[in-house]
Amino acid sequence: MKEAQLKQLIVIVFFLLVFSVVVIALNVTGVDGVNNLKSDLAAIVGGKNIFSDSYTVKYLDHHRNLSDVEFKEVSDEGSSASLKKGNAEGKIEGFVLDGKKYAVHLVGCDHEGDTCNIRVNGMLVKDIPADQETIIPLAGDHKIVVKKIELDYCDEREVCDYMFQAYDRVDVEVLG
Repeated sequence: MKEAQLKQLIVIVFFLLVFSVVVIALNVTGVDGVNNLKSDLAAIVGGKNIFSDSYTVKYLDHHRNLSDVEFKEVSDEGSSASLKKGNAEGKIEGFVLDGKKYAVHLVGCDHEGDTCNIRVNGMLVKDIPADQETIIPLAGDHKIVVKKIELDYCDEREVCDYMFQAYDRVDVEVLG
């Protein structure tokens, strides 16, 4: 190989390496340098800023900043959803209040303690008791009300295999 061709090859390899590093950096930190977090997500949940908690930021990054969630506008009467975890297809439910988006995700339930944990825009709300309504304050007068928690729910079946058919269900209502 001639010396001129070797220099060209080194230059090309160098530029490919630099380009790869830039692409990886943009994917890790986001183009805006702040983990590419969605600006239309409501930042305040339960009186706390979701971006101040490092685990919440990692959760948002892991869940692609909730970009796959379908958000629905909350009417004056409110909006409700049933969150599911276990032997049923559960999904993250999305709501829009005053132009800000809230995503509610049932993370799991503790059957011994009769409690469940949910995440609102990634912020963890722990140990919600199954035997009482719980209010999660959002920005302004907005709130999420955990209306009902049913552990090992079986869709009103007469015979249910708890291991393969039952799931945990949390009914929430979003009020604005």
